[in-house]
Amino acid sequence: MLMQRLDSRPNKTIDGSSRPVLMNTTESSRPTSDQQAFLDVLAEVLPSTVWVADSQGMINYVSADISKTTGKPAGDLMGDAWLQSLHEDDLEPTVHKWRDCVRTGAPFDTRYRLLSMHSGIYEWHEIHARAQRDADGKIVRWVGTTTNVHPRISAETNLAFERSISELETRVLSIIGRNETLGKVLDEITRSVDHMLKGARSSILFVENGCLRHGSAPSLPKVFCQAIDGLEISATAGSCGTAAKTRRTVIVTDMRTDPLWADYQYLVRDVPMRACWSVPIMDNAQNCFATFAVYYDQPRSPGPDELKIVERIAQFVRLAIERSRQHEELKSHEDRLRILVQGTHDIVWDWDLNSDTLWWSDGIKIQFGHEPDALSRSSSSWLALIHPDDLAHVESSLERAFEGSTDHWQGEYRMRRSDGKYRYVLDRGHIIRDESGKAIRAIGSLIDISERREIEEQLQQAQRLDSIGKLTGGIAHDFNNLLTVILGNSELLVTELGSNPQLRELAEISQTAAMRGAELTNRLLAFARRQPLDPGVTDINRLVSNFEPLLRRTLDENIEIEVVQRAGLWRAMIDASQLENAILNLAINARDAMPDGGLLTIETANVAVDDHYADVHDVTPGQYVQIAVSDTGMGMDANTVSHAFDPFYTTKAEGRGSGLGLAMVYGFARQSNGHARIYSEPGHGTTVKLYLPRSYENDSRTAADADLHHPSEGNEKILLVEDNDLVRRHVEHLLESLGYQVISASNGADAIQILEQEEIIDMLLTDVVMPGGMSGKELADRAQTMRPGLPVLFTSGYTENAIVHHGRLDPGVQLLQKPFRRQELASKIRRVLTGGSA
Repeated sequence: MLMQRLDSRPNKTIDGSSRPVLMNTTESSRPTSDQQAFLDVLAEVLPSTVWVADSQGMINYVSADISKTTGKPAGDLMGDAWLQSLHEDDLEPTVHKWRDCVRTGAPFDTRYRLLSMHSGIYEWHEIHARAQRDADGKIVRWVGTTTNVHPRISAETNLAFERSISELETRVLSIIGRNETLGKVLDEITRSVDHMLKGARSSILFVENGCLRHGSAPSLPKVFCQAIDGLEISATAGSCGTAAKTRRTVIVTDMRTDPLWADYQYLVRDVPMRACWSVPIMDNAQNCFATFAVYYDQPRSPGPDELKIVERIAQFVRLAIERSRQHEELKSHEDRLRILVQGTHDIVWDWDLNSDTLWWSDGIKIQFGHEPDALSRSSSSWLALIHPDDLAHVESSLERAFEGSTDHWQGEYRMRRSDGKYRYVLDRGHIIRDESGKAIRAIGSLIDISERREIEEQLQQAQRLDSIGKLTGGIAHDFNNLLTVILGNSELLVTELGSNPQLRELAEISQTAAMRGAELTNRLLAFARRQPLDPGVTDINRLVSNFEPLLRRTLDENIEIEVVQRAGLWRAMIDASQLENAILNLAINARDAMPDGGLLTIETANVAVDDHYADVHDVTPGQYVQIAVSDTGMGMDANTVSHAFDPFYTTKAEGRGSGLGLAMVYGFARQSNGHARIYSEPGHGTTVKLYLPRSYENDSRTAADADLHHPSEGNEKILLVEDNDLVRRHVEHLLESLGYQVISASNGADAIQILEQEEIIDMLLTDVVMPGGMSGKELADRAQTMRPGLPVLFTSGYTENAIVHHGRLDPGVQLLQKPFRRQELASKIRRVLTGGSA
C-alpha cells in the first residue's frame, strides 16, 4: 500500500481552501482482517471511535461508528481525508501536533471539533493515540480513540458563562444604583465581554435617526470608532449598519472579502479586525435602537453555542440600557419596572418599604404559575411562597441589609410554584434610601437557578469522587501489600496451630482483621469507581438463584427471603462477582433495618429508561436489567435518602457499619455504566434498584463459572517479580509450598536478564506497579515478545491505568488482586497455566 509521510504543502479541500495535509508514501501496517474484526468489536463496547494509523501517521483503519458523526463511511476517511471534517480553526494546530508526535513517538492527546452530520454543527472530541513499537523500539503503527465530549464541554462553558453574566449583572445594577452615566454602564459590559470571550473585541452602537452612534468599544481602534460614528444604516452598511436596517443578526466571516463591507474597505484596510458578528437590539415595538457586535482579528464564523452566547449578551445589553435609561429619566419606579421587564422572563419586583406594598412582574406567572394580581400586595404574599426551612434566613438577611448601609441585597432560597413544587431561586435587589440613610424602597429581580445548582452539585460530586479515588489509590497499593503478608501468615498460623486452640484463635482474629482491612479498601475503590471490573454476559436470574443459599446462611432465621424472577429476563453486561458483593451488601443493610425480622424481596425485571428519566438522573437512555432489593424495615426519611450513597455516611450505631456499603453499590453500578436509586419512607421499608446495562450477546456466566475446579499444585517453573521484599518472600514461600520452582526478581530489569539466561520459564507472575522505570505491564509485553505465548499473571493492590481502562480489565489480562489467600493463588495459577478464563 502507499507509504505515508507528513508534509505541509497546501492542498485544496472540499470547500476550496488551502490547508496543510498529510501526504502519502509506501508502508504496510494496515490491520489484518482479523485485527479489523477485533477492533470493530472493541469499538462497539467502548464509548469511542477506534482508529489505526501507520508509522508515518496515515490513517488506514477507522471503526464504522465514525459514520454516525461525519456522515461518511470509514473508507472515505483514510490517509489524510479525515482532516476535511475538522473545524478550520483546529486544523493547523492539530496537523502540527500530529506531525510532531509521529516524528518523536510522543503520546498524541488533543481536542478538536468535528463536523457532525447528525446535529449539523462542529462538536468537540477528545483524541488519544499511542505508538505501538516492535521489539527494537521502532514504531509499527499508531492506535487511537476519538470520543465525543461536546455535551460536557458545552455544559461547562454554559455554566461558566452564566456565572460571569450573573456577576456582571450584579456589577451593572450597582453602577446604575450609584446614578453613574450610561456610558460607564456600557463600558463595564464591553470590558467584561472582552474578558469573557477569548480574542473578542466587543462594541455597542446606538441607532439614532437612521445612523449609527458610538456607545462603547474600548478595545477597538479609535480611528475605526470615529469613522463608524454617524454612518447611515442600510442593507449593505457593513455588519452593524446592516443588522440595524434588517433587524436580523448579521455574520461576517471576513470583513475584507464580504460584499457587505465592499463600500467600506477604507475603514478595515489598516485595522486588525477581520470578522464581525452583529446582533440588533430591539425595543418592545420591534424597532432597532442599538446593536451589539463582537470582532475577531482573524476570519471566523460562529458555532451555534457561540452565536447563542452573543445573542444572550445582546439581550443583557438591552436590559442594561433600559434599566439605566429608566433610572435616569423616570421617578415612577413601577412604570419604569413595567417597561423594563417587557419581553423578558425575569421575575422583577418593586417593594415600597414605607407602605409595605409589593409589585410583581408577569414573570411570576410565566415561571411559577402565580397570577400577579391574585397575590396579596403586601410582602407577606412573597414570604408565604418561601420554603419554611429557608424563611428565617431570608428574613434575617433582609433585616441586616435594610438596617445597615449597603445598597444591595442577595439571597438564594426555595420558592413554591403554583403546583406546590419548590424551585431554587437567586434573588437580587437594589436598596434605595432617603437622605437620612433609611431604606425606603427595594427593587430587584429573581431567577430560577435549580438547573444550575443541579449542574454544580454534579460537578462537586465528580470532584469529591476524584479526590476519594486519588486518596484511595494512593494508599491501596502499599496497604494491600502489607495485608497480603499479614493475611498469608495468619492463614498459615491457623493451619499450623491446630493443636494450640488459644494461639489458633489469636491467628484467626488476625486473619479476620486483615480480611476486613482488604474489604474496606475495596469498598473505597468501588465507590470511587477505580476497582478493576471484568464484565461479561451474565444471566441475572441464574446468578440470583445460585446466590440465594448464601443469603439464607448469612441472614437471621427471622428474616424471610422471597425471590421474584421475571420470565424472559434480558442478559446483562456486568462483573458477576462484584454484582454478588453488591447484592450481599444490600441484603446485610436490609437485615440491619429489620432487627425484629421481616421480609427481604429480590426482584428482577426488564426496564427501558427514556430520555426524560435519563436527563433527570444522569444516566444513559436505553434498556437495562433491573434488580430491586426491598425490605420491610424502618425505612428512611428524605434527608437520609439524599445522603445514603455518600461514603462513610451511616445511621447505624458506632461500630455497626463503616458507611461504605451503599457507597460501594452505587460506585459499582455507575462504573458498570448503570444506575442505582433508593426509594424509602419512614415506617414503610426501603427498596434499592440497580439498573444494569443490557447485553445483546448470547453467552452467559455467573461468578461461580469463574471458579472452576483446578488442581491446586504443580511443578512448573515460575518467574516471580515483586519489588516489595516482604511480599516477595511470602509469595516465594507459598509457591514453593505448592510444589512450584521459583525464580525471583525485585524489578523489571532483573527479570529481563533472567528471561535471557534461563532456558525454561513456564509462567511470569508479576506485580503491576513497580519502581525502576518498568511497570509490570511493560515487563509482560517484553517477556511475551521474547517468549511468545508465555502465560502472565498480574498481581496488584491498585492497578491505576496500566492494565485497566475505563474501569475494566484490558482484554486477555489475568489479574489476582491483593491481598490474596493461598488457595486463591493456587487456583489462579492453574487456570492461567492451563489457559482457563480468569
